[in-house]
Amino acid sequence: MILMFLGNVRATIAVLLSVPLAALATMIALWIGGGSINTMILGGLALAFTRLIYNSIIVLENIFRHLEEGVPTLEAAELGGHEMGLPVLASTLATVVVFFPVTFLYGVSRFLFSALALAVVLSLFASYAIALTGIPLFCSRLLGRISADAGRKEGRFRAAFNRVYGRMFTAYESLLTLSLARPVTVIVTMLAVFVASLLIYPLLGVSFFPRTDSGQFVINAKAASGTRIESTGGEIKQIEDIVRKVVDPRDLGIVVSNIGVTPDFSAIYTSNSAQHTGFIQVGLNGGHRVSSFEYLNRVRTRVENELPNLGAYFQAGGLVDSVLNMGLPAPIDVQVSGSNLDTDYEVARELADKIRGLHDVSDVFTPQDLDYG
Repeated sequence: MILMFLGNVRATIAVLLSVPLAALATMIALWIGGGSINTMILGGLALAFTRLIYNSIIVLENIFRHLEEGVPTLEAAELGGHEMGLPVLASTLATVVVFFPVTFLYGVSRFLFSALALAVVLSLFASYAIALTGIPLFCSRLLGRISADAGRKEGRFRAAFNRVYGRMFTAYESLLTLSLARPVTVIVTMLAVFVASLLIYPLLGVSFFPRTDSGQFVINAKAASGTRIESTGGEIKQIEDIVRKVVDPRDLGIVVSNIGVTPDFSAIYTSNSAQHTGFIQVGLNGGHRVSSFEYLNRVRTRVENELPNLGAYFQAGGLVDSVLNMGLPAPIDVQVSGSNLDTDYEVARELADKIRGLHDVSDVFTPQDLDYG
């Protein structure tokens, strides 16, 4: 775009160099601070790349304007950088402030997004420094000899681009003049469009983090307290049969069930609490045509209809969900603690009953049981 608008290859190179220089400065700052390059850091750099170019373009265009007006090269570089110092700083700070709320996050979210925000902030300040130092230096050394011919020689491609751009600018100018002549109409129209856009909100889903299809899901099942492990195995077998009926055989990879618990050290590695509990892990093949979330919802519906006496809780089973849940099985985990276990259990049951009554809640699962003899 710079090449098309300015028609200058050297000016384009000046802007292109500012991006790797800003990225290198960011890496050096991270190294000094003891940081590392990770996915969130790279995501922050990718997010900031457009702004890195933007700072350099502002300074470059102002210097180029002075050169076209006949100002000497060194003076144009110094004047162009000096004039854009405060505007570019204000623009940079306005973007940096957007990431300030990240400091109020806690838990896993803080560790995830603080790295992204840090990369963006460091790269923006690096781009500001390069835009006010590197760009003027580059222009003072390499743009002076061609400034006298700026705008005189045009290739066919740039001439065609300028004609199209000229038509677009003329149309924009006409639309702007029309808008300024009818301010009330413009304001009312924009407000109407804004209000109309709010009607889309109920149709949009809401989530804390984008869902990732891990190709697996887990079903935690619990029969009545005191159920023998043989009977629990029969209940789990019925769930397995439902899974095999619901999931397309071409998509189904593996089904693994874990029933009951043994009274030894291995009990700490299972989510089962007694012989009446178990969980089923379902793995899908790579490239499955139906998402794991869709299969999970279908299995949930079948289990609720065909096994109403069996308590079940469904998990997506992905690593991202586990991290965001801070290792807990559900996004919302309510814990009740006190000196009396019976009272605590009754409070937990009352809370579970009230939570089940909420419209947007799909599963409520209480892993501990105190009603066995």
